[in-house]
Amino acid sequence: MIKYFQLAVLSCALLMASSPKDLFKQIEASKSSLALSTKEKKILNKQLQKTAKKIKKIEQEIESLNAKLEKLNANLQEEEAKYQQSQREIRGINSMLKGLDDDIEARKKEFAKKLSKQLGSVVAQNKMQQKDEKSVVLEEVYSRYKDYNQKELLRLSKNIEQKNALKKNLIQRKEDIVSSIKDVKAQRDAYKKETAIKKQLLQKLAKEQKRYSLRLKGIFKRQTILRLTLTRLN
Repeated sequence: MIKYFQLAVLSCALLMASSPKDLFKQIEASKSSLALSTKEKKILNKQLQKTAKKIKKIEQEIESLNAKLEKLNANLQEEEAKYQQSQREIRGINSMLKGLDDDIEARKKEFAKKLSKQLGSVVAQNKMQQKDEKSVVLEEVYSRYKDYNQKELLRLSKNIEQKNALKKNLIQRKEDIVSSIKDVKAQRDAYKKETAIKKQLLQKLAKEQKRYSLRLKGIFKRQTILRLTLTRLN
């Protein structure tokens, strides 16, 4: 401000030493400079307004992106929780299937062992045509045991089929969740990238806004000096 005041004082001093012709030239030059600076100020004001609108728009877009990112993060947490739950359920079913398989295998071995050991004598007696009441009873007992064992094996097999079907559904659900998580992460990364670009643009526009403001300030000061000069000349 002191610099502009000194220039104003200097211009006044020069005026006092100027001829009428020189004064006329100075008046015209000052008017021309004032007109040019006024035109420049209007242009800068328009540019400043446009920049301010751009800044406001980008700030709103960034706010919208932040809201979307917040929602995506919540969705991601929910999907990851579902994934962990499906993993636990699959592990539980795998454990149940192993137990069922072990049970079937144990029943088969037990049945084969008993059949081989205890019915051996019955078969031998039948070959020797020495079938007695005891062998008949044993045949009946093991016939019933065989039927019972087969029914149990059938029941266990159906149980395994049901568990395998459930496991298949869970695996499919897990794969769907994994796909969903992948999509959400991709969308989140895209939003983050877009937000970073807009923030960079916002910084650029802020610098541009500051530059326009400084130029306007300079024009305002020049106009003040020019008006002061014209007042002195007139």
